Amino acid sequence: MKDSKRPSSFYYFSMEHDEREGPILAFIRENDNKWRLFSIWQEFEHEGIISTDVLVKAVDRYLTEFEEILTVRFNIWYSDFIKL
Repeated sequence: MKDSKRPSSFYYFSMEHDEREGPILAFIRENDNKWRLFSIWQEFEHEGIISTDVLVKAVDRYLTEFEEILTVRFNIWYSDFIKL
């Protein structure tokens, strides 16, 4: 039985890039606290493992900076479009 509270791998595809080509961005869960990154656009293969804490902080920082740009330039808050 799958534990819905445990983080699972994340794969991002778009209409232009579907499963045949591979994910634009993937966070692949190795175990409870270890992740690998992958992208069809990557220029080299990163063989390192990233901790959950480092991954979450990096994603949070990116989303904060992204929302700031959307807010300043377009008066849009991405958080209005997602459920947390």
